[in-house]
Amino acid sequence: PLKMSRLGVGRPARAAVLSRKRFVGSDCPEQMLAPLASSGSELTTANYNCSTASGNLVVGLVRQGLGIGIMPDEVGQACPELENA
Repeated sequence: PLKMSRLGVGRPARAAVLSRKRFVGSDCPEQMLAPLASSGSELTTANYNCSTASGNLVVGLVRQGLGIGIMPDEVGQACPELENA
């Protein structure tokens, strides 16, 4: 699921609002665009301000409020400052 920090990102009211948010994550962000589009978002690779193959770095960036990230529930549950987007 999408996870975000309570810092700086703000809670999107609906999927379409995600197109105005910054994302951090996969070193191949284009692979995530179709699954996210099926939920109504209109993201492009331009929404990804940081792409990396490091899952630990993604979690750290999301925890710092630098963007929304996609991670397993177990990881998000281990970080109480993160919430579902």
